Order: sequence, then structure tokens, then C-alpha cells
Amino acid sequence: MRKVERKRNNPEIKKYYLVGSLCIAMFLMLGIGYAVLSQQLDIN
Repeated sequence: MRKVERKRNNPEIKKYYLVGSLCIAMFLMLGIGYAVLSQQLDIN
């Protein structure tokens, strides 16, 4: 059998991981911000 080699330090793959993690972080921040801003504040 022939051994299949993977390129571990491929800059294209790193770019996709970076973009994906940035999108996930952005959606999390938007969700947390909406939850905080949509709460009703009672100031006495």
C-alpha cells in the first residue's frame, strides 16, 4: 500500500480555519450582545 502524505502547514487551510473561527466568534458576540441589550432594566 502507498502511504498518503498530508501537507500539514498549508497556508490555504490555515486561512480557512482562521475565517471560520472568526465567523463563529462574531456570531457568538452578536448573540451575547443581543441577549444583554434585550434584557429589561429596572432602575430604581
